[in-house]
Amino acid sequence: MARTHQWTDQQVEITISTFLRFGVTLAVAIVVVGSILYLVHHGYETPEERVFRGEPADLRPPGNATQCRLCPLGLYASPLRRETRLQDWTHRFFSS
Repeated sequence: MARTHQWTDQQVEITISTFLRFGVTLAVAIVVVGSILYLVHHGYETPEERVFRGEPADLRPPGNATQCRLCPLGLYASPLRRETRLQDWTHRFFSS
């Protein structure tokens, strides 16, 4: 008969914390190695600040720049619009 191992809450917490600690350590190691490689390859370059080169045309957003700046406002307002529509619907449904 196969014996099953019952996990206690403490064992689950310790296992999860070990995985999280390993993940964070791995992420920090990747950032440090990437930073060192970047500085080794580009550390002595001087930036050219006299000439401004904007984004290429194929990377620019389509349409007006103000629309792109106002887009986050639309994202914030969409739940409010949904809630308002829901309140209108419930008011019409329950008030008749």
